[in-house]
Amino acid sequence: MTRLPLWVERNPGSGQGRVTAIRVEMSADDGATWDPVPTARTGAEWTAVLLNPARAGFVSLCATVTDDAGNGLVQTITRPTPSADPSVI
Repeated sequence: MTRLPLWVERNPGSGQGRVTAIRVEMSADDGATWDPVPTARTGAEWTAVLLNPARAGFVSLCATVTDDAGNGLVQTITRPTPSADPSVI
């Protein structure tokens, strides 16, 4: 299991809506399938808890963020880092 801190940065001059939801998904097969990742909010901080894949390889992430001003963002990061061999962890 890997805990991943999440934060939202805004462009200068953009609105300052409060983040109301962050949905994270992960893929261990280059985006062919996506699995939901649990997220937790503590005050203004968010954390995602990634379960390590069954085998070593790469993990891709997709985050969807919405705020109380009606703004939203979807960001996908493909193969940001290799996942470890679970037999070693």
